[in-house]
Amino acid sequence: MKPTLACVATAAVFLVAACGGSDSSTPSNVNTSPNLVATNTSQTAPVPQMQAVLNAQTALGVKPVQTLTVQQARTQPTPADAVKAVLQSQGASTAPQRVNSVVDSTFPGPAGPVGITIYTPAGKRPFPVILYIHGGGFVIASRQVYDSSARVD
Repeated sequence: MKPTLACVATAAVFLVAACGGSDSSTPSNVNTSPNLVATNTSQTAPVPQMQAVLNAQTALGVKPVQTLTVQQARTQPTPADAVKAVLQSQGASTAPQRVNSVVDSTFPGPAGPVGITIYTPAGKRPFPVILYIHGGGFVIASRQVYDSSARVD
């Protein structure tokens, strides 16, 4: 069965997911394909796909964020740029994955409107919900940088 939703979290990204599924520790609709997840939990090296992204970041000249001013960090290549470089080197498309609808909106926050993007997949509703808060500590990057992360098949 092809998963309809993958829940992904990195050290810089917090994720709250209502993935549904069984009572097991991994919901039935989480993509745990060996192509995406290291199966040996004692493995210290990144899986090959992630290593390719890390290599691309190095080639793009990404500097450690803790060594930069906020202004410098905002102008350096992003992880999304590294992923695009890897895809281009493989001859793959860098076009965003299609979803049924993408709506930019806002909700009221304590200091004014907070921008949000709502991604709705095609298919029969109701859908699970993911709250994806992009990395960057609300200082660097943007929702647009992490757009492809929300476009999960």
